[in-house]
Amino acid sequence: MKTQITSFLFFLTLAFTVNAQDPYLQKDMEYLEPVVDSIAQLYNPRLVMSAEQYVLFKKKLMEFEIRRENVRKMDAPIKKKLSMLKALSKIETREMDDILTRFQHKAYKRVKKEIQPVAIVVGNTNE
Repeated sequence: MKTQITSFLFFLTLAFTVNAQDPYLQKDMEYLEPVVDSIAQLYNPRLVMSAEQYVLFKKKLMEFEIRRENVRKMDAPIKKKLSMLKALSKIETREMDDILTRFQHKAYKRVKKEIQPVAIVVGNTNE
């Protein structure tokens, strides 16, 4: 069972990576840019990133925000979506290690739960 889940998550990650890096697929996700900007602005005072790190950090945030949005839009049970979002969060944390210094990454892991909690909104919030 674990191998099936691991294989599924691998293919899911691969599919979302291809989608997230395709500029044509990102165009309909431009509405996420303000969200990503505000998230990056919350992290920056705590991580004190260089200008280059900040740009790379925002790109990585956008990549994973697109992936999260795709999971939220999936027609799947809530438990499965939550499991997928948790897996994406772990992968995102691991990939941020390539951008941040060791001390920044420790701080990132510490504040991520506060800034980017893993959650699913159930129902229509416009009603």
